[in-house]
This record gives sequence, C-alpha cells and structure tokens, in this order.
Amino acid sequence: MKNCSNCGKSIPADSKFCIYCGAEQKMVESDNKSDEQPTVTVQPQQTVQQPQQQTTSDNMVTATATTNKPKNLTAIIIAIVVVAVVLIGGLGVFGYQNYKRNHQTQQQVADLGYTKATKVFGKNIEVYYNKSVNRFDIIGKDGSALDTDVRAAIGDEEPYSTIYKYKDKLKEFNESLKSKMPDKSKDDFETTIVNPVDHTRAIYTVRDGNLVYNFERDGF
Repeated sequence: MKNCSNCGKSIPADSKFCIYCGAEQKMVESDNKSDEQPTVTVQPQQTVQQPQQQTTSDNMVTATATTNKPKNLTAIIIAIVVVAVVLIGGLGVFGYQNYKRNHQTQQQVADLGYTKATKVFGKNIEVYYNKSVNRFDIIGKDGSALDTDVRAAIGDEEPYSTIYKYKDKLKEFNESLKSKMPDKSKDDFETTIVNPVDHTRAIYTVRDGNLVYNFERDGF
C-alpha cells in the first residue's frame, strides 16, 4: 500500500490514480535492486577446430621411410643351397664321368670305336683296337661298300679317286673319338683303314686329325 500524493489516503501501491481524489500518482521505483535477477544470455557454444601443429618431442615416434628388405630370407637361403647342391652335383658327375673315361678297359675302348665308326662308315664293318700301339683298325666286311671300293682301287679296276672320300671319313672318325678316349691315349691314337687284301698293311692312317699314312704316297 501507499498514500495518495494529493489527499494522503491509503491506496494500492500499483495505482496510477487515487481511488478517492483521482489524483495521478507518480510511480516510485523500488531501491531494492537485489531482488532483480540479471538476464543472462547464453551464447551457443562454438567449436573452433585448431589446425594441428606438427611437433616433435622426445616422447613422440616419427615414422621414417623403411628400406625394403627381403621378405622371405628362408627362400633366398634355400635357393642358394639348391644352386650349391647343383654345382657340387655337377662337379661330382663330371668327376665320375672323367674317372670312367680314364679307366676304360681295352674292350670298352674297342666298343666305343665300333659305335663311332658305324655312324661314319655304316654298320657293315669290323673295328679292332690294339692298346699296345693305341690304334683302331677298320676293315670292310665282304661285299660292303668300303671293301668293294678299296679292292677296286688297289686292284687298278677303279681310279684311286674313288676312295678319296674315305680319307675324310677316317678323319671324322678320329675327331669323334678324341673327347672319349682316356687322357693318356687321346692325343696320339691312330685310326686306320686296313688293306682288305693284306691286313698287315694300311690304306690310310690318321693321327690327331691328320693323315699320316697314304698308300698312294707311301706305297703298300
């Protein structure tokens, strides 16, 4: 309640005019500001994304480029072992073959000569190996081309030129044997076409790929 500013009578505190005299009342603001509640405006929270800063400290692990290393060391080791085994095995095989070549019997050398000679002269021949003189003797069997041609030439039925081809064949035979002969025999062995009329005489003899005896030149 408050008193009218004109007549002094009590009127409600919020009256703008006196209910008794009608006088306009002045509004008096309350001095008790402690009852007023301040208005607080809440601003929406904004999230500010700060740029990341690259820092380095003792506690940080920095990724570094790695050098490519063999991913399968076991496979590499196995490959090396396999290569080594192959090399050792190859050397072993070579050594064994070399041993066999250098320890052939006289019969084995003779058989080797026959095999090589038939590839050059044909199968209708005979081959003998004399180890003491280190010589292969080739004789054409009766009726063979070698036997017929040689008999005709030395019997003057045909010119000598008809058997010149056998000089080249004999050289070929000699060369084909060289890598198969024992080391102690391969440089000086001889290959001979035997005279079919006299087996103690030769028609042609080749040593180390060279014609060392020619019946035309050296006589029978």
